Formats: sequence, C-alpha cells, structure tokens
Amino acid sequence: MKSKQSQSINLTETHSNGFPQYYKKAIRSAEEEDAMALAKIGSIYEQGMGVFTDYVKAYMWYFIAEHKGNRQAGLDRKRITIKMTPTQIDKAQAMARQCLPNESSFC
Repeated sequence: MKSKQSQSINLTETHSNGFPQYYKKAIRSAEEEDAMALAKIGSIYEQGMGVFTDYVKAYMWYFIAEHKGNRQAGLDRKRITIKMTPTQIDKAQAMARQCLPNESSFC
C-alpha cells in the first residue's frame, strides 16, 4: 500500500482545463488498490470536488475502501446513507460488489 502517496494529494491543484489534479492522483493510487485513495475518491464524489456530487458513487468507493481495510471509509459510508434513498443504497452496493470480485483489475 502507498498510503503516504494518497495522503499527499493536494486538493487545490487543477489541470489547465479545470479538472482536479487530485482526482487523477487518487485514481492512480486506487488502481494500486490503496484503501486510502479509494476512500478519497468516495470523498471526491460525496463533496462534488471537481465532479458532480454523486452519493451512489461515493458510497460505492467507500464500500470498496472499507473492504480493503479502511475503517474510516466504513464510517463515511454509513454517514452518507442518511442522504440516500434505499434504491440508491441498493444500487451502490450492487456496483461495489461487482467491483470486488475483480481483485486483479481496477473497477
């Protein structure tokens, strides 16, 4: 795991086109299955940092990060459920479970 790499993500950097640089860094770390980076992607979607706010995707990434060992991601996942409908939660869980069996490839 490269948790130090994901901790150093600068949330203020952007590309010239305005797309957040930290998103690309988090994706690269997540491809290596870094649980902290996976949780960071959840946070990105939850807060709408450079992307549209999407609680379904946030929940999915938190779920995967928790599965990979990030306890805080589990707390974050539980916290956002109050903002979601049961249908959204079901969809997010299905998406996450679809990713988890593919341990060798990034979802």
